[in-house]
Amino acid sequence: VGNVGSKVETACRKLGMRVLLNDPPREEREVGQKSGGMEKSVFVDLETVKKEADIITLHTPLTKSG
Repeated sequence: VGNVGSKVETACRKLGMRVLLNDPPREEREVGQKSGGMEKSVFVDLETVKKEADIITLHTPLTKSG
């Protein structure tokens, strides 16, 4: 999860959302800590994201080639 993804994760957790993260090299690894009663952010596989997520955001790096 890059810079933008981390900021989106933080904002969503502050709103009390459960956050599912998918980054193939890091799948199924728990990140973050409980904060103010909010659930942890968890790395999950893509199928779990598609089944369980109400909102999906996709973040890719900006390259010179556009």
